[in-house]
Amino acid sequence: MNKEIITNEDIKVIFDNYFGFCISLKTQLRPICYYRYLYCLLCKEHSVNFSHERCGAIVKIDHSTSVYGVPKYYELMEQHKSMKTLYNRLKSIVSNYRVSNSDGSNPMIELVNENLDLKTQIGALKIEHEFELENQRERMSHKLFTEMAEMDFQQLEDFYNNRWKIYKAMNLKHIM
Repeated sequence: MNKEIITNEDIKVIFDNYFGFCISLKTQLRPICYYRYLYCLLCKEHSVNFSHERCGAIVKIDHSTSVYGVPKYYELMEQHKSMKTLYNRLKSIVSNYRVSNSDGSNPMIELVNENLDLKTQIGALKIEHEFELENQRERMSHKLFTEMAEMDFQQLEDFYNNRWKIYKAMNLKHIM
């Protein structure tokens, strides 16, 4: 990819999609700071509109942090193989990035939007599934307690010895 096509903003979209969260979050957690340093490094190597001030503004750091971050990430790559691997992966993605298709649409933006839609759908399905499981547990617990209330001592003892293990294996929270 030549340096004339990709911008700092495009690289940020790539990073946000790759990590699954916004790297400009206001935090000083070390991994996120390192991701910002890597962002600055790749902007310096690939972006047409690179300046430390512009690059830093996009991820909400000042230009001096951006200046510090570029050589710091080189140092981290020498010390940690995982940092070098991450650099190579993201460099490959940035290098192969296409700003737009022939019809003018942006494939990366479309991919990010599709990814967010899928994550939202998956989250909704998980919530729906958890709700249904909870309802099923409550129905089974109610049924079990109703049956147990009608048993005499011998039936309860038989139940405990034979069926209780099955219910326990099902991990019924309301019973235990």
